[in-house]
Amino acid sequence: MSQELQILLQEGSFFQGELRFKGQARIGGTIKGTIKGEGLLIVEPSSKIEADVFVDDMILLGEFKGKLSARRSVVMDPPARFSGEVSCPSLSIKEGVFFEGLSKKTAIKN
Repeated sequence: MSQELQILLQEGSFFQGELRFKGQARIGGTIKGTIKGEGLLIVEPSSKIEADVFVDDMILLGEFKGKLSARRSVVMDPPARFSGEVSCPSLSIKEGVFFEGLSKKTAIKN
């Protein structure tokens, strides 16, 4: 998962609409809408995401509400808060994460 950082949305920033990226995106602010990425999405502890997300891989440390679809993996580490639906081949939810919703295991997509 060593991809070059393409997008950095820092704490205190706000974006509404459709965000697309290739490589790596690091989100520390607030996003409402849709996120589509080919690569890794890192959601920082300070973030609040309310969106439909389609990515290769995601690391969730912040707050997420919506639908999440990953082609490979999702890792949720504290202090993550997840509310919604997640579908991916590999899901890791660490102790201390708030998870409310549904999860569905899918086949790996290339």
